[in-house]
Amino acid sequence: MSPGDIALANGSMRLVLRPAWGGRVASLAHERHGDILVPMGRGTFEPENWPRAGAYPLIPFHNRVRDARFTFAGRSARLHPHADALPNALHGMGSRAEWRLTALDDRETEIAFEWESCDEWPWRFSARQHFALGHDRLVLSMSLVNHDAVPMPAGLGWHPYFPGTARCRTDARIAWPIEPDYLPRGTGEPRRELGATAYLSDWGTAAVEMDRLTVRLRAAGMAHLVIHAPPGGSVLCVEPVSHLAGALNEPSRRPGAEEGGMVPLAPGAALTARIELLVEG
Repeated sequence: MSPGDIALANGSMRLVLRPAWGGRVASLAHERHGDILVPMGRGTFEPENWPRAGAYPLIPFHNRVRDARFTFAGRSARLHPHADALPNALHGMGSRAEWRLTALDDRETEIAFEWESCDEWPWRFSARQHFALGHDRLVLSMSLVNHDAVPMPAGLGWHPYFPGTARCRTDARIAWPIEPDYLPRGTGEPRRELGATAYLSDWGTAAVEMDRLTVRLRAAGMAHLVIHAPPGGSVLCVEPVSHLAGALNEPSRRPGAEEGGMVPLAPGAALTARIELLVEG
């Protein structure tokens, strides 16, 4: 445990949150079966070199934005390029923000952060993550509220790191071709075999199989799924997301588009999603 960590327990399940480190899950474990997610270490948080462990929120967008810039409804955003994806932006601002505790009891907690309009993202919004720990599951409810006077593009996602020895099976029906810069191209196709990286749609369940347990992921409000096994084999990422990568750049997927687009969120409106991780020993 590090200063500021929040610990929850229920039956055999154990959860530790680290809000100051980008609203992250520091660890999720089962008392008998061990770590479910790769546990985070201690030390100093580096927002541009985040730990490949735990899990973090993808708010208000996930994956890459080409050249770290886009224009929506007359407002231009100049995002922060990420060193791992130059010249593109990567994974939104929520993973770099310092979240604060808003509610806590033995088995549930809520954390939040607020964003003020600026050149990087010229819309004002707030986001919340509510974690409920059951005896055999974790339920995460996410929300994003537009506090600006005009609509803003909005998306949600969650980026967990499972052990590299895990394998993922999913019922996703659609796969998207991927460019070398990790942006999708063309149109979705019927899914065949999964590669090291897969952008998927039309899914209901993903089963992450480990030596001693299986984790079944289901999500409401997240019609797309990213599976990524980085070179080296140390982690497996299985990420429920609400939109396709690059949606802010691709005209056919801009906010409001039916196929993979982000939501054009009206002033005062909320975008919500719910993720369930069911642990089967």
